[in-house]
Amino acid sequence: MKPLRCKLLCLLVGALSLGEAQASAHIWPVDMPPQKFASFSACLAVLQQQDRDDRQNLASSPQRLDSGAIVETNLQGPGLRRTGKHSAEYQATIGWRTRMKVGDHMEANYTYETRDLRCIKSTLHSRPSGGAEPGMPE
Repeated sequence: MKPLRCKLLCLLVGALSLGEAQASAHIWPVDMPPQKFASFSACLAVLQQQDRDDRQNLASSPQRLDSGAIVETNLQGPGLRRTGKHSAEYQATIGWRTRMKVGDHMEANYTYETRDLRCIKSTLHSRPSGGAEPGMPE
């Protein structure tokens, strides 16, 4: 999951850094190839780890980057839910609001990734999406 997340975030950040354009970017949900695990428990462990990772990122917010920018993280959605004896889902949107000084004013942008992960028996189905809002003066 991490390589996909990195590619998604790099694409969104790149879209925001293209000159003076003030357009938002959105990546529509994409059905990723299903991943097969040895058991439902192993698949569920992936969802549980994603939930822990997202909550840990939220706990370390806000962060100051070397550039001086401040990144605040937020988490929305129902999170991890058991939907049956051999099914579960993790649905959440994690967002990053970045503020930085540009010239004599502050600018803020917002990027987000929506996680839609489902275990049906021992198979993980994933449908990520995301978006970005351009830097706006504050």
